[in-house]
Amino acid sequence: MTLQEKIRSGKFVVLGEFEPPKGADFSSLSRTPISPEDAWMPSSSGNGERGFKSQFPGRVRVSSKDRIESVFQVCCRDRNRLALQADILSAAALGIKNLMAVPGEDIRFGDHPQARTVNDLDLMGLLEAVQKLQSGKDLSGIELRGSVSFCVGSTLDTGAPGGLLNIELENLKRKADLGVEYVLTTRFLTSGVLNSL
Repeated sequence: MTLQEKIRSGKFVVLGEFEPPKGADFSSLSRTPISPEDAWMPSSSGNGERGFKSQFPGRVRVSSKDRIESVFQVCCRDRNRLALQADILSAAALGIKNLMAVPGEDIRFGDHPQARTVNDLDLMGLLEAVQKLQSGKDLSGIELRGSVSFCVGSTLDTGAPGGLLNIELENLKRKADLGVEYVLTTRFLTSGVLNSL
């Protein structure tokens, strides 16, 4: 049963996270046993702590070695709309079926605080781009040679103070309308709440 099927059926899902190495040597992933969770995702895109780590080598290595589903993080902070679309299409070409759209943490708290953030698309714009790619067109309306298909997740900041939490909850409905099937909060993965929207 796929991650998407488990989420849609309301089953309990475990999503793990691993830290890809910073560098070109990914051999440690071959030596490190990965427990059989429902899916794994690297923490590279949303995490500002360590920069310029590609998700693709680790994702392919873990998926092929352990036959574990992976979740591809797409981060608004680091790439413009051209690069985001290229990454999403590349993930689909590699057979990745799960996608997590995140805004990205504040880059000032990472190991490259002098880097410039991109944020060409905000989180809603990124989700709209994913929805459009899944319909078979890019953001310019150009038809693709084959559409992509993902189980799409996103984030929900349950710790947002004051009125910001109300905005988070209002945006949750918009995310569901844009195809988000589950969200990660600071405490747990939530899918049932989206089914009730």
